[in-house]
Amino acid sequence: MLALVPEARWGAPARGAIIQARQRLGTEAVKEVFQQIAQPAATESTPGAWLNRRRVMAIDGFVVDLLDIEANIAEFSRDSAGGHETALPQARVVAISECARHAIVAADVAGCWTGEQTLISLLPLSAVDRGDTPHRRPRLLQLPAWSQARHSGAHLLWRVQAGLRSYWLRDLDDGSWLAVITKPTGLR
Repeated sequence: MLALVPEARWGAPARGAIIQARQRLGTEAVKEVFQQIAQPAATESTPGAWLNRRRVMAIDGFVVDLLDIEANIAEFSRDSAGGHETALPQARVVAISECARHAIVAADVAGCWTGEQTLISLLPLSAVDRGDTPHRRPRLLQLPAWSQARHSGAHLLWRVQAGLRSYWLRDLDDGSWLAVITKPTGLR
């Protein structure tokens, strides 16, 4: 709009101006803004957003390559405990997101050598409303994470990887069934 004002001396910001401004603010301001505005985006009519009147959410982890700059190298070291070196600094992200619209409602970030289970334990499960259904990827199934999520009041839907053995306990009225899952070694 300033460009339309007579005699105004305005030009578009330089390409890196937004990045530089964010760097001056620091990470805490960005985290605070994210925490205040991050929320599910699906409406009641969004396909795939609901399962039996429960919002379907997912908890997932992934690794991203970062710019090869001094600050990233210092924060997200290239070297693992085992001495492995990556081409670029990398960060591991674990997030709670809405399945239908992929809106991230909570996340945590650390160096790529930090385990997903460690980051999951730091996620604020308060971001998942009671009655929502968090869905977990198979490799994230761990008893401490399950217990933490269950105590949040959410209904849980968990996929499991091949090799885990389930033992039928009883049928339920809705056509599903209860089972006990054991380690592949056969321990119960």
